[in-house]
This record gives sequence, structure tokens and C-alpha cells, in this order.
Amino acid sequence: MGRYMSLLRIARYRGGVLVMYRDVGILLDPSMHVGVWDSVNYYAFISHAHTDHSRGLSDTSLRRYATPQTIALCRARGQSIHGVYAVSYGDTLPLPYGIDVEVLNAGHILGSAMFRIETPEATILYTGDFNTIRGFTVEPAEVVECDIAIVESTYGSPNFILPPRGKVYLDLISWIIKSLGDGCIPVIQTDILGNSQELNAMINKLTNIKVYVHSRVARYSHIYEEYGYRLEYTISKPSIPDGVYIVPKDLFFDDPRFRIGFASGWALRFSNDRYPIPFSDHADFKSIIEYIEGVKPKRVYTFHGGIYDRILAREITERMNVEADPL
Repeated sequence: MGRYMSLLRIARYRGGVLVMYRDVGILLDPSMHVGVWDSVNYYAFISHAHTDHSRGLSDTSLRRYATPQTIALCRARGQSIHGVYAVSYGDTLPLPYGIDVEVLNAGHILGSAMFRIETPEATILYTGDFNTIRGFTVEPAEVVECDIAIVESTYGSPNFILPPRGKVYLDLISWIIKSLGDGCIPVIQTDILGNSQELNAMINKLTNIKVYVHSRVARYSHIYEEYGYRLEYTISKPSIPDGVYIVPKDLFFDDPRFRIGFASGWALRFSNDRYPIPFSDHADFKSIIEYIEGVKPKRVYTFHGGIYDRILAREITERMNVEADPL
């Protein structure tokens, strides 16, 4: 369903979001081939390198924009990318009809971006995936005022409030040390891009514990290093109890020597028999609400959270008296 405001239209489109003004179509994280119409001038902006947001980078029928870090991370996993325009934080791209698109830091992973779209009708902020916590590999998401906010709602329920990051780190370090002291091999299952590098950097900074990473993690860690982040690690499969292993979350082990931890915001809800590590590169519910209060929108659309789109929209309306709906 589209949302209309005079010549401005905002709609869910091709797995992403379409902001339409006159015949200018600004596509935000499209995940399916668009199919270009002669009557519409499309510009595609990709927020970051996670696969559920970056498939549109390979659509050569579009003018595509992304940060250099996002382009590099996507190429590192073998994604075919040609003719993409690189944009950096602080850049503003002028489009027809006085439209400007500003690139902002989203605080999610290396190179993640928000897009602030200024049109003659209204200013729209698309957050993409974002986080408001300063980490070892990211700065917090930038706060800019807008008329309309399109907000990710991955953790858009009051059930998703993460513990303080410092406590999570200390608890995790204690678990690693205890596992090693018991002669076991601590293994952290997590996202291979973002969470893995942040945890690697944290362990390097706060401990002398050796870090081993899976090769699928390392291909992204190399890009972090190219952009100035010092990560100390060895590429190896779990084998000996002299350090901690960071591996993809879809890798499972049945060797009794392994102690498995699960690092994700979803660890608040389930971890099976794994040690729960409630940690995420997404904003939790409390941070989402605080961020929306900071950008002061008159209208909010929630997006990319499945069932939590509707829950977050309801909470925003009830708590802030701001009109909000799932997109």
C-alpha cells in the first residue's frame, strides 16, 4: 500500500522502499530486479552490505549508490558489482526538482548508511539497519531531524531490550576464561559480518585471549583491516583449547570439548543449549524509541521487521503520540 502526500509517495517496493516525487524514484535497499520504466528516473541507494539489503547493488539497470566500504564488503563475498557510484558520510547528492539525498552514518556495521531525503514536500529519513551504541568498530547512528522517518524494526518489541553492552562484554569474557580453564574450547556462533568483527575487536582490546575465526568471517575482517581497524586473529577451525573461536551461526558442533555461545539479539528469546550472548549490531527497542524521539518526525513508517513492524508502530503511537504505521 502506498502513502501519499501531494506529489510525494512512499511505498514498499521490490523488497525495499520507494520514495517517489514526480517522476523521480528513489529506491532504498531494493532486493529484487526493478524493471526500469522510461517515465521514471530511478536512483538506488544501498544502506549496507548484509545480503538482505544489498542485492540491488548488482542490478545494472539502475543508477546505484553505496559507501566504498559497502562495495568492498559485497565484492569480498563474490557479489558481481559494476558501475556503482561511491558515496561517503556527509555527501549530499542533488537530484531533479530540488531533491537532495544526504548520506549519514547508521552505526550498524562498517560502511552502513542512513539516507536523509529532502524534497519540496517533506524531509524523509530512511534508517536502514542502525544502532545507537558506540562500539569498537562503529560510531553511533547520526541523529538528524526529519518530517517522516522510515525506521527498521528488527527488535521493535518491548521484549527486546538488551543488557548494557559493558555487562555483556564482561560476562562473555568470564565465560571464555572459565571454558578455557575447564579445558574446553569456547566457540561463538554469530553473524559473519558485523557482530564477528566487533566481538573480535572487543576481545583484542580488553583481553590477551587468542582469537580464531572461520574463513567466512575472515573475508570480511580483511576489509575492516583495509579501512583501518586493527583486528588480531588467526584463521582456523576449532581444534585446541587455547583461545576463542568465532564462527558462522549456521555451523554446529557435537564434540563435547566445545562450549558453544550464541551472540545475537535473538539470544534474549532463544539460544537452545548454547550460552546466550545478548548482543547485536541492531538498535534494541529502547534505543529505537529514543532515536525516534531525537529525530522528531511528524510521521513514522516501520519496516523490515516482519511482525514487529505493527508492534513498533503501535508502541510509537501510544508512547509518543506520533502517527505511525507499518509500511
